[in-house]
Amino acid sequence: MSKKKTKDDDVEEEEDIEGEEKISEIQEDLKSIEEEKDQLVEEEIITPEEEKIPKILPLKKVEEEEEILEERFYTIPLGRTKIAKRYKRAKRAITLVKEFLMRHFKPDILRIEPELNEFIWSRGIQKPPRNVKVRATKDRYGVVTAYLVK
Repeated sequence: MSKKKTKDDDVEEEEDIEGEEKISEIQEDLKSIEEEKDQLVEEEIITPEEEKIPKILPLKKVEEEEEILEERFYTIPLGRTKIAKRYKRAKRAITLVKEFLMRHFKPDILRIEPELNEFIWSRGIQKPPRNVKVRATKDRYGVVTAYLVK
């Protein structure tokens, strides 16, 4: 028994052919890009070591090297964490610290140092401290960093 060809079969064959053409075009583009990269390496514009360097570098932990525009000391009350459910209180405390600093500094980016985070979480999720003393600094890029005062 032979199967009759319908218009749907013709359309499917055309789509397959178009898909294969697109794949071959993409493969050709990749080959040309690799050739260009090899030429740049041969011309010593890009060394193989530079090729391995990531485009986005991780943020360095820099405390005193940054130019500090503002520095303030606050005692942030965390009593409102008691409103939250018992198993969400430390998360709520972190949120309160962020809200407090956002209200007082209006930063572009807000960072909480791990030392401050660990202090808030030190007694577990259910019993964060009632208040915390914080040193907040703002650099010239608008980044506010919160440090624990010892």
